[in-house]
Amino acid sequence: MRIFRVLTVALLTLAGSWCCYYAYLSWRDINDPALVATLIAISIGLHEFAHWVVLEMNRVRAKMYFIVVVGGVQPEDVNRYLRLHWSDQAMVAMAGLITNAGLIMWACVSYAVGDIERRTYEVMASINANLIWFNLIPFFITDGARLMMLLFDSTPEKKDGKLMLIIFLLLVGVRVAVYIGTGHFNPIDIFFFLWALRYRATHDKPQGSRSPKAMSPASRRRWVAVYVALLALAMYILAVTPSWL
Repeated sequence: MRIFRVLTVALLTLAGSWCCYYAYLSWRDINDPALVATLIAISIGLHEFAHWVVLEMNRVRAKMYFIVVVGGVQPEDVNRYLRLHWSDQAMVAMAGLITNAGLIMWACVSYAVGDIERRTYEVMASINANLIWFNLIPFFITDGARLMMLLFDSTPEKKDGKLMLIIFLLLVGVRVAVYIGTGHFNPIDIFFFLWALRYRATHDKPQGSRSPKAMSPASRRRWVAVYVALLALAMYILAVTPSWL
């Protein structure tokens, strides 16, 4: 019964958000606003659903709701969530973005085999790439901010600068690779990421690495790889697909 109530609230609020998407897109005179509104709702809906599923798998009950462009999954017992190992918290944070990456892959394969039209592929890929890119910015309450907080908390204080530099250089490498492959270059976002990374590195828990919940070095490396891979995918898709607005 509890899960039924959670999903009912989620579906009703998502339906309300779809109406807002449709009204805005119609006002902007976007081609096929119903299709675009549906793809936005699917992308945001599955993003938040993935967060919710991982929380429930870790035996943390959670609520789920949607308010136009903002989706939310909130643990009913925050303390229970905070007791999770930081690797599990990282999985909660990144589940939505991994799902968005899966939707991009689905769109690419479906278009390649002729199951969907080019317009559907481009809109679905662009929406999910934008969701990934925005949520990976390690600032405020984004998924990327949560992951970076866990990574820097788990890293010994004297190594925070090294971790920040490694991530930044990897991001620069991704941006250069995208430029070589597509001819699209936008260095502004890299410097914004650097500023956000520095903020996270200097606002972590100094003694966090001594916590029994801290991630191991191998786990930290895996999550850095996931972070960079997702950002590389988002940057590439944004470079090769036209804007749907």
